[in-house]
Amino acid sequence: MSQKLNPLQQEAVEYFGSPLLIVAGAGSGKTRVLTHKIAYLMQEMGISGPNILAITFTNKAAKEMRHRLDSLLSPEDLKPFVGTFHAFAGELLRRFYPAIGGQSNFAIADQADQLKLMKQVLADLNANETHYPPSKVLYEIQDLKNKAIPPHKSQNAAPHWDNRTHQAYANYQAALKRNNALDFGDLLMEALRLLNESPEVLIACQEQYVCILVDEYQDTNAVQYQMVKLLAGKYENLTVVGDFDQNIYSWRGANLENMLHFERDYPNARVIKLEQNYRSTQTILKAANALISHNKNRKDKNLWTHNDLGDPIAVHVTDNEHQEARWIVDQLKQFHLKIPYQEMAVLYRTNAQSRVLEEAFAQAQVPYRMFGGLSFFSRAEIKDIVSYLRLVHNPNDLLAFTRVVARPPRGIGETSVEKLMREASAENLGLSQVAQTGGLTLTASALKSLRQFYQQLQQWKALYDSTPSDKIATLIQALVEQSGYAQWLQQDGAKGAEKLETISELVTMAREEETDLESFLTKVSLSTDLDEGEAAPDAVTLMTVHHAKGLEFDVVVVAGLEEGILPHYKSKDFPAQLEEERRLCYVALTRGRKNVLLTLASQRLIFGELWQNDPSRFIEELPPELVKITQTQQPHMQDIPRAIPSYSKQAVFTPSKPSSSVQFIEGQKVKHSVWGIGTVLSLEGQGDNQKVKLLVGGAIKIVLAKYAPLTVVE
Repeated sequence: MSQKLNPLQQEAVEYFGSPLLIVAGAGSGKTRVLTHKIAYLMQEMGISGPNILAITFTNKAAKEMRHRLDSLLSPEDLKPFVGTFHAFAGELLRRFYPAIGGQSNFAIADQADQLKLMKQVLADLNANETHYPPSKVLYEIQDLKNKAIPPHKSQNAAPHWDNRTHQAYANYQAALKRNNALDFGDLLMEALRLLNESPEVLIACQEQYVCILVDEYQDTNAVQYQMVKLLAGKYENLTVVGDFDQNIYSWRGANLENMLHFERDYPNARVIKLEQNYRSTQTILKAANALISHNKNRKDKNLWTHNDLGDPIAVHVTDNEHQEARWIVDQLKQFHLKIPYQEMAVLYRTNAQSRVLEEAFAQAQVPYRMFGGLSFFSRAEIKDIVSYLRLVHNPNDLLAFTRVVARPPRGIGETSVEKLMREASAENLGLSQVAQTGGLTLTASALKSLRQFYQQLQQWKALYDSTPSDKIATLIQALVEQSGYAQWLQQDGAKGAEKLETISELVTMAREEETDLESFLTKVSLSTDLDEGEAAPDAVTLMTVHHAKGLEFDVVVVAGLEEGILPHYKSKDFPAQLEEERRLCYVALTRGRKNVLLTLASQRLIFGELWQNDPSRFIEELPPELVKITQTQQPHMQDIPRAIPSYSKQAVFTPSKPSSSVQFIEGQKVKHSVWGIGTVLSLEGQGDNQKVKLLVGGAIKIVLAKYAPLTVVE
């Protein structure tokens, strides 16, 4: 074991007796340390696998840890729990939820389920979706759940909400409860409530999980932080691993203070820094260190490596986003003469940047793949079959029922479903009970179809229970045929055949899992886009910087290094947000193994307006000796300014309807709907392509006259 670890890694592996904070810089081998530490605890300290709890943030990271552990442990060893916070919370609730009045056969409401429920909740409250966008209301609710704040405490926690939003939270939770369902936020919040309200369960968990290891500790939110503190409260054999400089998820509740204050929480804690990087060149690391040193809310660390010096950081300036995209494609084609495309990635701050990039890749016939596209588990046919499985597991799962009761059509339309829901709510009965004993408000034909449907569910449950092996695969095949779903898809010709092939892949997955239906459904519900695409063809990866965390490539291009994009314009007046933007840039740089290329455009069309952006301050913060600047058709921009002014972008606008009747002239006073009153400096072009150069708020802005929200000041 010691031959594979450097001295500090070895020290971290063997340390035992008090809480341990491992500050693991990018590419410093933290996964190797975690897995070796688990093996050390089991093989050298004599701690049984089931007494070890290892938690990480993504299913992909957990899978990688389990894979590495398999090579370190013997087949006879009892395996520890290695999984995400949500997976652990789900398992905890399956085991102990009745202790606080819950039901262990709950369903997990995915994003589509949540949105559907929220739309119904808002409709019942007569809340206009224009003023109360369902996705935004859900986001606000999840933000409170990340802080362990239930509906009855929302008034104090969210004073900016109006009464209707507070009521929407309460009604949404009530709807989930009627469906015996939990959303992702509930999994964590209810698991925490379980530990807080059941001393017996807490003691049992503390006794079982003698050693606890947490990966990516800088990304923990308030609920996860409290869960860890409770679970480790007795023995304090706690090891957390993280990097202050890779905290980029504050928007989903991640609290950097949890890691910064670890030594306050555990006064006898030991801190070990892993600063040797095995991934990147010396140049990339020096650039990243220099950049992140401008942040104040961090603890000092300095990545270093025995790797080669490497090439300078390439900074390329273009006139617009189309030139930028073409230059990127051309550079990657040159790199492809020596390395495969799959070792290259193009990263960007916002999804809006991807369209032009995709067009350039397609035009040049350079293969690419998108992270964040439609994942396997997001496909309609997969969601349908999973909903069938959920109903077999829990016949009262209303969300699953409403999705598939008419897929394929059974003579039970929306009106019948609404009547059924009202009857179930009024009588406080489950759907299966209404189907068997109620349904008095339904037509005779609808009631007959409903009862036949529930008889099928019972038959499939019996088939599952009686099948000795490949239980889930057998169940899927049976319900696809016997429900009429296969025949229904076949009516759609080639598209239907393709969907049936996708379902066949689900059958294959079910065979590989060798687990029970409950665990299978939990895993499917918690799957994310990042868990897909491991067997990708030779293609360049396009994704946001947020998606890139944890990945690495030989060549990394970061597009849009401009004020207002990276850093994002919303961070302008908020120092904490600006530091997170710098951490984002740091993460982007440290994804690169050999080459990092940064691109920027002096102007780009965004949401119908022409933005003239200053170079990103993050370029200014890189040591000049590490940077090589080139440019494409930039006669007016001979070099990157070494003193970068503050940027002026205030908002992003949706294109308005053309207003060809408005004629602008030089010297005219105009009012912009967000920027305020300014002066027309010059005009360029005619008609739909006319550009207006403005002086407004002390800054120069260029907009398209056709779309700009401008009015003439009389």
